[in-house]
Amino acid sequence: MSVRRPLTLLLVLLGGDLLGLIVTGSGSLLTPGHPVGLLGFVLRTTLLGLFLLLRVRVFVGREGRWSGARLTLALLLLPTLVQFQFAGGRVNGDGVMYYVYVRSLWKDFDLDFANEYTHYGLLGRADQPALSVPTKTGLRRSIFSIGPAVVGSPFFLLGEGVGRLQSLVDPGVDLSGYGPVHRNAVALGSLLMGFVAVLLIHDLLRRHFSSQAAFGAALLVWGATFLHWYMVQQPTTSHAPSAFAAALTLWLWDRDRGRRGPLGFLVLGLVLGIAMSIRWQNGVLLLLPGLELTARLWRERADWPRLLGSGGLLA
Repeated sequence: MSVRRPLTLLLVLLGGDLLGLIVTGSGSLLTPGHPVGLLGFVLRTTLLGLFLLLRVRVFVGREGRWSGARLTLALLLLPTLVQFQFAGGRVNGDGVMYYVYVRSLWKDFDLDFANEYTHYGLLGRADQPALSVPTKTGLRRSIFSIGPAVVGSPFFLLGEGVGRLQSLVDPGVDLSGYGPVHRNAVALGSLLMGFVAVLLIHDLLRRHFSSQAAFGAALLVWGATFLHWYMVQQPTTSHAPSAFAAALTLWLWDRDRGRRGPLGFLVLGLVLGIAMSIRWQNGVLLLLPGLELTARLWRERADWPRLLGSGGLLA
């Protein structure tokens, strides 16, 4: 069992190197100064998968061993990263309109999108006339939600940190917020949120169905819907973060339903609030805790002040 520690260290090193490769575009932490192409990237993901297999299935006790389904889902992330790195998209389509939020928040510390719209050539376009006319606030309008920028902020700041470290050896690194380190980091965050959504769905279904049914359903959600497309080809849109927030809402609601206390309702309300700020359609998920509270008010009439207080915390 002593081999587990070096395997964990190797996993951390390889994982960190892959993260650095994706955020910088080609720069490796293990081989600085030498850009890594497709072959080097595939070699790293293959080794990462091998070390993960050894760490969670071979050199581990039965109580800590990952299920085959969980391991398979994790291993499927690795070719997804290869596709993302060499054939994926970044800031495109509606993703531009979501990305301007996070860039403006953390680089200009405001929500004045005039410079971002100018950078992306959106002002003066015949098909976007409303963007060229300031509102009565003096700022440019946006009909897009701010939630993706909220959950994307940690990844934008990761890109800022990686970019500043890279600038120590390469002063030409673009730290404007429009450059690759920030775009790649935010896009990677969206991909990872989409992947965690799949894991949450799998874990949720395992509570109610056989492991085979849960695994098959998780695979179908990932591969037979547009989730994979939005994770890889349009990662700065709201769809993958929305899938994550909705899956987390369902996972939390199902875990404690019928016995949730005030703190649980508060946490669920916060998660629901984030989910709705990412994609307004997620507001329909409020029906779940609403119906739960209604049923409990009927059953637990003596405890209605506490339940009404829980409803207030949820709201």
